[in-house]
Amino acid sequence: MNKELDWISAGSVMPPPESLQELLANMTPEMFASLRQAVELGKFEDGTRLSAQQVENCLQLVILYEEQHLPVGQRTYSNLPQGCGANPVMMQDPARRGK
Repeated sequence: MNKELDWISAGSVMPPPESLQELLANMTPEMFASLRQAVELGKFEDGTRLSAQQVENCLQLVILYEEQHLPVGQRTYSNLPQGCGANPVMMQDPARRGK
């Protein structure tokens, strides 16, 4: 198991998962909310700051969890503009594209 993910199972009565799929299958909505908050704030609930690698790993888990459990409109990335340098206003109004 990836050492960066060891903290997820720390203090848990369950053994560490054998795979990413097992981790996602056993993730509770509370665990998801905690991970999402950690990514948003850059720190865990106890105040410990996340390393860059932990932020990346947590964000990946959040996105994967959302793919399996949340409708598209509620996912973290659902409101992001598509494409490099995309302008959300121009994306909503096709008549303004190319101006």
